[in-house]
Amino acid sequence: MQRRDLVDLVLLAALWGASFLFIRIAAASLRPVALVEVRLVSGALVLLPLLAPHRPARAAHSRATIALISVINFAVPFVLTSYAMLTLTAAFASMLNGTVPMWTR
Repeated sequence: MQRRDLVDLVLLAALWGASFLFIRIAAASLRPVALVEVRLVSGALVLLPLLAPHRPARAAHSRATIALISVINFAVPFVLTSYAMLTLTAAFASMLNGTVPMWTR
């Protein structure tokens, strides 16, 4: 591992860990569902301009399929995490989130 890789790893860990602190603070002041809406809409606003130049002529999947997958993979886990952050500390929630790869197949 080169020095640049180590710096990148530390910066990524700091950004990832800080996001749990911000979620903990925001979950206490906003409703968890409203917090998820803000997170998903802001992410979509950032990513949609990047997608526009690469728009395929014909979509491979229907909008209903994409919406269902989005709800299952993003909205539900984010809402559950936001509800959990009402009672958990940010450090414990980030450690639990770090164990996700061990539980997936």
